[in-house]
Amino acid sequence: LKGISLLSLEFGTLSEENLALKNALVNAQRSIHMLQLRLNIDPSLTDSEVPQNAEKMCQTEDAEQPALNLELGASGQIRAQDEENNNIRKRYDQETAAALQKNMYQLIEAKIELKKLAADIRDVAHKELRCIRKSFETKVSCYVGSLVQRYLREVDARKRLHNKLVELSGNIRVFCRIRPAASESSEKLCVHIDPFDNSLITVDMANGERKKFNCDRAFSEKHTQADVNLLFC
Repeated sequence: LKGISLLSLEFGTLSEENLALKNALVNAQRSIHMLQLRLNIDPSLTDSEVPQNAEKMCQTEDAEQPALNLELGASGQIRAQDEENNNIRKRYDQETAAALQKNMYQLIEAKIELKKLAADIRDVAHKELRCIRKSFETKVSCYVGSLVQRYLREVDARKRLHNKLVELSGNIRVFCRIRPAASESSEKLCVHIDPFDNSLITVDMANGERKKFNCDRAFSEKHTQADVNLLFC
């Protein structure tokens, strides 16, 4: 039993040594791999060609590994945040573009409606202006016609009074007839009859003056001798 116990203790010691050697070998391989990645060392080189400060660099690499992991994690979070911000900005831009497009369509429809309204207003305005113009012309024509009729009535009344005055003073009347111009002559008429009062004549003098004369009745160059005789018959 004593021998078995000693043998068991020796085997236990060997097992612990093997485990320690195995862990050391794994750590060494990991350190060499990290050095190869860090220093870009060719894997075909021997152990004697590895720098003497490899162990120190492995320790430094092991110390820097948590910080590197933290940096990678932070950079990943930053990238995720940037992607989220980009997605939010993209959605906002899409919503803004959709709203602007909707507003543009509304403005186009409003523009079309305004054009139609302007055309309708123009047509109505032209129609109203035509009606107003026609009504104004009718009123002016009626007013001018009434003024002419009143003037003619006043002329007739004045003639009647004048005739009575002439009869009382001796029954003398003065008539004037404008001689028609000769057919081959190009001279202009120098005597003109008032279109509203056939008893008023205007004579253009040789010196450029114009004189007016009153008579009982003036006949233009278009009247014939028969028209003159008809007045006295």
